[in-house]
Amino acid sequence: FAVAGRGERRIDLLVLSHRDSDHTGGAAAVLAAPADNAAACRVASSLGVAPGALYWHIANKQALIAALAEDIIAPVAGSTLEEISLHLRELLLARRDGAEVAIAGLSQPDSQAWDHLVAQFSSATCPDFDAAARKAAALSAVHLVLGATLLEQSQRQLLETTGGTTAADYRADLVRGVRIINAGLQHSEAD
Repeated sequence: FAVAGRGERRIDLLVLSHRDSDHTGGAAAVLAAPADNAAACRVASSLGVAPGALYWHIANKQALIAALAEDIIAPVAGSTLEEISLHLRELLLARRDGAEVAIAGLSQPDSQAWDHLVAQFSSATCPDFDAAARKAAALSAVHLVLGATLLEQSQRQLLETTGGTTAADYRADLVRGVRIINAGLQHSEAD
């Protein structure tokens, strides 16, 4: 999407899968690093390009995170709120720290990716409802998916490092939550 459109096809793979020297993962390292030249130099070095070449395509750390978020969520699709919610969850889980990176990128002011995501979710709600109710349901579902998936991803990564297990059924919990949002949408229209 945004990163690939700028000719940098390996940045998302590097940042989301590369293990930094502290073994926290590339995305976490980029998110935690100060917005200075050091982080950009590490990313550029790992890509085998000069920092100036990296900045030719990506202006700064915030732009890198925004581009990664756009790249993660770009394929999201679904004809129902449940389908699109589950698809977004899959996209976020497919990348190490995917939920964290997506939230960081989507939370930036004037995020076009955020507007696009909310529009996609709104279009997956029942067209019989008014636009305001559909947008409210879409926002609720997006917030649910992002928050629940961030928690799931964090818990799974912790369990990986500690060797623990969980009986949680994250997918089923998300489906129940989305169904409650849908029920609330239908109930609001009945009033």
